[in-house]
Amino acid sequence: MHALGPFVFTSFSRADSPRGGPPELPGEVVETIQRPGVDGTAFVLQGARGRPFAMRSFADCATLAAAQAEGRAYVASRGANPLVLVWDGTDYYATHGVLYVVVEVAVERIVRIAAAAGRLRNAAPQAALEASWTLVPIRA
Repeated sequence: MHALGPFVFTSFSRADSPRGGPPELPGEVVETIQRPGVDGTAFVLQGARGRPFAMRSFADCATLAAAQAEGRAYVASRGANPLVLVWDGTDYYATHGVLYVVVEVAVERIVRIAAAAGRLRNAAPQAALEASWTLVPIRA
C-alpha cells in the first residue's frame, strides 16, 4: 500500500529512477571547498536538510467525477501541512520521523477505464488518476 496523507495510491514511486524506488529522507548537506593554488579539498557540513524530489502516483477511482475531485484535492494539498507518507507499507513518520511537504503537484492524466488490476480502494473502479509530485522531506 502507498499513501500520502489522505491519498491512497495503487502505485507511488520515484520519478527519477527507472525502477521506481523509495522516497528521499533528509540527509547531511556537504559543501566542498577547493581553492586555486592550494592542494587538497575541504568539506563543510551544512546540516541535515530535505531536498526536493519527484514522485509519480497512480490511483483508481470509483468514477470519473471522483477522479476529478481527487485531482483537485491533490492540487489543494500544495503548500499545506506536512503529510505522512506510506511507501510499500512502510510509514515513514513512524519509522524515520519524517513528514513530507507537497511543493508541487500536477494531475497528468484522468482516464475512464474498463477494468483495473489494482483495486485497492474500489471493487470496480471506472477511472484512473495519474499525477506527478514534488515533495520535500522534513524531520518532524
